[in-house]
Amino acid sequence: MIFFVAATNFSYAQKIGQARIDSLLSQLQISKEDTAKVVLLVRIGNNYKRLNSPNAGHYYHQGIALAEKLRVSKYIYLTYEAMRSLSFANKDYPAVERYISRSQAIADVDLRCKFLLSAGYDYYLEGDYVRAQRCYMKAYKLPHLSTKNTAMVDFYIGSTYYSKGDTLAIRYYAAALAGFTKVNDRSFMRRINQNIGGLYLSLKRDLKTAMQYYQQAVALSRNLPEDNSSAGLNQSLASVYQAIGDTLRALTYYAEALRTVKKIGDSKSTLLLLDQISLLHYQQKSYNRALEESLEALKLSANNATKEQLDNRYNTIAWIYYAKKDYTNALTYLQKALPSKNIGVLGTLGSIYREAPDGVLAEAGVDPAHRYSLALYNLEESMRLAANTKEATPYFYQEAYQELSMTFEKMKDYPRAYAAFSRYVSIKDSLARVNNNKEYIKIVAESKHFHTEDSLKLQQQIAKAKLDRQTLIATQQQQALLLNRQQLSLVSKEKDLQKLNYLKTQAFLELEQGKRKAREQELNTARQAQKLSETRLLLQKSELSAQQTKGKLFMAGIGGLILLSLVIGKSYINQRRSNRLLTKANAEISEANARISFEQQRSENLLLNILPADVAEELKEKGSANARLFDEVTVLFTDFVNFTTLSQQLTPEELVAELHFCFMAFDKIISNYSIEKIKTIGDAYLAVGGLPSPDNLHAENVVRAALEIAAFVRQRKASLGDKTFDIRIGIHSGSVVAGIVGVKKFAYDIWGDTVNTAARMEQNSMPGKINVSETTYRLVRDSFTFTYRGKIEAKNKGSLDMYFLDQSEVFDGNLTANPSVVFDAVTFE
Repeated sequence: MIFFVAATNFSYAQKIGQARIDSLLSQLQISKEDTAKVVLLVRIGNNYKRLNSPNAGHYYHQGIALAEKLRVSKYIYLTYEAMRSLSFANKDYPAVERYISRSQAIADVDLRCKFLLSAGYDYYLEGDYVRAQRCYMKAYKLPHLSTKNTAMVDFYIGSTYYSKGDTLAIRYYAAALAGFTKVNDRSFMRRINQNIGGLYLSLKRDLKTAMQYYQQAVALSRNLPEDNSSAGLNQSLASVYQAIGDTLRALTYYAEALRTVKKIGDSKSTLLLLDQISLLHYQQKSYNRALEESLEALKLSANNATKEQLDNRYNTIAWIYYAKKDYTNALTYLQKALPSKNIGVLGTLGSIYREAPDGVLAEAGVDPAHRYSLALYNLEESMRLAANTKEATPYFYQEAYQELSMTFEKMKDYPRAYAAFSRYVSIKDSLARVNNNKEYIKIVAESKHFHTEDSLKLQQQIAKAKLDRQTLIATQQQQALLLNRQQLSLVSKEKDLQKLNYLKTQAFLELEQGKRKAREQELNTARQAQKLSETRLLLQKSELSAQQTKGKLFMAGIGGLILLSLVIGKSYINQRRSNRLLTKANAEISEANARISFEQQRSENLLLNILPADVAEELKEKGSANARLFDEVTVLFTDFVNFTTLSQQLTPEELVAELHFCFMAFDKIISNYSIEKIKTIGDAYLAVGGLPSPDNLHAENVVRAALEIAAFVRQRKASLGDKTFDIRIGIHSGSVVAGIVGVKKFAYDIWGDTVNTAARMEQNSMPGKINVSETTYRLVRDSFTFTYRGKIEAKNKGSLDMYFLDQSEVFDGNLTANPSVVFDAVTFE
């Protein structure tokens, strides 16, 4: 039915379009060879273009020929622009460039400028910033432009830099703002102030300056029509107020932006704003208001959202119901998303399984007896998927570890509850350090001086005495607000510490209880063994007594058989002695076999600690192991920078202990990524990913391990200062030969140019940096961010392209790039 209606509407539109064309063609037959005919030809071409007809180009070309014949710049521009736009729509970029070139012969310089800006903007919308900038810079070099066109050129150049996240945009925006101010174009003045505010907010994190530009944009918005730009301005202001904790003003500006986008029919922006407003209400524990916004967003997106988008909306609604402890509705909305691989859906499902009453779970078809195993499975699956798909933020892991801790606590598994809660507190503190630095607190204190969009004008009308009084009151309020926030932060930290101590105590008690049970079990076993020994002794005495009685009877009754009895008795005694000796021998053999098995296992473990499992197995079977070529591996080299200096400050024992501690940490990190340690050479560490078993993710795994190693060293350095090392890391990918070297004290090693290049990467790195070769960069550039260093001279290698790996996504607070959810060992101090 929907298809039929759409097809009918399209057919009707075609008929209307053709009727309009027929009318224009009839006018064309009687038109003169003048500029009116040029306009008529362009109109006919435009109507054919709407119908996707190839006839559009035919009439545009006629218009070009006539305009060039008449030599009127305005109409030459009109026809060139029509043909350029058609070529761009058809993705005929060579034709676009030809018309750009032809347009520069137009006599009117402002029209040449306008043509270049129009072409550049089309490239800009396609994301081709290089060609867009080329058009804009050509316009920038045109002489004798009008003030407005000069400002337009600066604005478009600034917008290109803005889209690329380059602060150079501010320079061009400032020039454009000066030009538009001269011609009093308030619309562009507003847009520029808004964009500069966005740059200070997103790139420079300068909330105060951003707010100043936003307020100027608000003042310029008066008497201008409402559009996406005015809605975006209100949304930007709301974001700033949200950042400084002024939720009331943030909601006010978000609501104004929402009203505008609804009025102009922008459904995409409406959804984004509904989500943001719902989140703010949720954070304020206004769950009913949050629910209203989320349900409205679900209704608006129901007909055109993807499965993933709908899953996210179901999860948001379910989480709000979960916060309200309405587990029935929470499960109802989550079940609409199932089955799902959505990390949010799985995490929320795990939390609901843990907390929902038995009756709610039973009604949903879930056995309450399995609530904790189901909760744990879904939470851990959520974290596993998040690590593999890289969808999660640090805030996700903060919440996930908190939910895991609560689940382990319900299961009375206090060691793992303590470990999970420790990770939660660590991530929470890391994020707090980012959000609560001194500059940010200063901005909060200053930003409260901003009031509504009319504040600047009102302040000019207030007497000095009243202004001083208001400033004093505002300062007192700011101090009270900061004190309140600090108190809340201390209370939150105190609660976290109390829970950590509680979980640590419970885990310690559980371990002690386990030890006590083990000791009681050992004591019971010893008592049973003693009883068994006593029982055996009584049996032996009883047996001996019975034998003595039998001997007396035989001697009394049958005197003639004394000699025979003696022989039989002696034989019996010899038989018992033989049995005892046999039993003792069997026990000694069993004990020897156990010792042999233990030593064999120790030898096996020692061999596996020296060689990879595949190579060790080959060595045991054949007595030797062949060297192998591995085409695709990634080699990791690390070296401690200040080793020599530190060796002069520490005792040999302290130096070796620090080396051992660091290398143990490196061993643990690489084992999480299936990377093979090759050897340590003094203070250098060599490892390789992709062997002995090939691994398609060898480069990515080595890069992630390098990030964790660098983070560990940073954290160690922050803790110990000059008593530990700085580190350089180098990575290169390629082929190597791997095998066993020597006969005595043999070792598994790798050879090849790839190893040498990795060493050069490390030597040309810098303290705390991870230096990556061009080959490795090409393998992982879609997963990580790099800074190109240019070509750098390397010993015996010539000039090599090198890249520094961006480590900004790695937190020092024990947050790894691929966090584990297994808590097998907890050490209590």
